[in-house]
Amino acid sequence: MKINGEWENKARDLTDVDSKEFCREVVAERIDELLIIFSNSQYKRREPVMRQGVKPPTLFASNMECYGWKTVKMTVDSTVPNLPLRVSFTAKFHRIASPSAKKLTKHGLALPSEGEAVSGVGYTGSGEVAWSMNGNCGDGCTCSGSDTVPLDIVVLTTWNFVPRGGKLYRGYDFGLLAQKQMTYQQTCPGPALPPSSAPVPPLATETYLDANQIADDGVSTKPNPKVKNLETIAKIDWKLVSDPP
Repeated sequence: MKINGEWENKARDLTDVDSKEFCREVVAERIDELLIIFSNSQYKRREPVMRQGVKPPTLFASNMECYGWKTVKMTVDSTVPNLPLRVSFTAKFHRIASPSAKKLTKHGLALPSEGEAVSGVGYTGSGEVAWSMNGNCGDGCTCSGSDTVPLDIVVLTTWNFVPRGGKLYRGYDFGLLAQKQMTYQQTCPGPALPPSSAPVPPLATETYLDANQIADDGVSTKPNPKVKNLETIAKIDWKLVSDPP
């Protein structure tokens, strides 16, 4: 491989590696040229290099961001009666080791079925969630309180290497969770009540159900049309953009 204008002194051995991705935003992976040598090293066996039914070696290029992402907007506004809650997430995601560069098993030589993800890019990260509750919460009571707490789980996967028409084509999934509970004050007619506690609502998506897609520019997310189906529970709005080095 030629990286940053220089050829490597030694060829990389990808034997028993089902797939390997390179992110050109990472200096050490900024490939200029690539020479692939595919052969059968078992010279005594005269069988074809490719067995029938096994997909051939595939080189896939994508313009999707592969280094990092960040939230521009990520809000959840409750539409449930008597639940005056607003939650706002702020997070940054950075690339981690490939979730797909695993060793081949005896029966795992073929690539996934047509349209399935050959490889994705996994991310972890950090962030915080701000919540506020202010308004009528039923039975003549009002609820008030707010806080900002750190996120304990920040994960993202982008499916950069899926053919057009595949179920995960340009898809992504994320999950955000804070373990600290929100504590708010409920004020009602009569004696004073002690503070109430409840979990901070998490926010997580699934590509198959939510139709999450990276835009054609590769550095931002498209609006998810299926989110409107949840408006009887909450109005949810989010956008991610690339966060390069």
